Formats: sequence, C-alpha cells, structure tokens
Amino acid sequence: MTDEEIEQKREDSKNQNTVVATKKSVRILMDYLTEKNLLQGKALLDFTETELDDVLRKFYFELRQKNGEHYCNSSLKGIQYGIRRYFFENGKDYDIVNGSVFTKSRSDCTTVRKENKKEGRGAVKHHPEITEEGKIEY
Repeated sequence: MTDEEIEQKREDSKNQNTVVATKKSVRILMDYLTEKNLLQGKALLDFTETELDDVLRKFYFELRQKNGEHYCNSSLKGIQYGIRRYFFENGKDYDIVNGSVFTKSRSDCTTVRKENKKEGRGAVKHHPEITEEGKIEY
C-alpha cells in the first residue's frame, strides 16, 4: 500500500461532522482575529504558543454569536476543541485544552463558562418539538 493510499484512507475515515466543526471553530477564531486586527500579516499557524495563549484569553471573554448573544457552554467547549484539532492536524502540538503553556487561556475559558452558568446562559437552547400539526409536507 502506498503512502498516498494510506493518507486517502485516513481522510476517508474522518467524521464529516468533526471536519465541519473544526472548520467552523477556526473560522470563528479567524473572524475574531481579523476584526480585532490581531493577525498583523501572520497566518494562524505562525503564532507561537505564548502568543496564541494571549489571544485566546481575550477571545474567550469577547466571543459572541453573530446576533450578539453569548455561546452556550457546550458550543464554547466545541470551539475550543475544534481549534485544538486544527493545530494538531496541521503539525502543531498546541494543546490548548490540556497543555501547560495554555494555563491562562484555559482558566479564562473556565471563568467564562462559570459566568455563563451563573447568568443562566450555560445551557443549550433547544427548539420546541415539532408536532404533527407543525410538520410541513414536501
């Protein structure tokens, strides 16, 4: 089996929901970095661990949905893990979830989640169940 075939099998085995979640997480971070003018001509993968830790500290506190609302805690955690996955997949061993370099940003993310819970923003907001009367036939 060739290296290309092995790589293709690895790509084919990836869960597409995970791939989408990773891309969305990185897009959210990149939008933030662009809006705050924090890229300064750098690519995300060019950030050092210390620079990324500093950026993530502000990111977690300032992170909002497009409608201005806070993300729920599970979404915040998903974004955090998606960013981590992006770095791992691109050859950077930046463990923003457990790494010792990211102690400050990880602590700040926990603080945001605690604030969310205290303010009643921690839970996922589910849409109401669709009843038989509410179904649309196509």
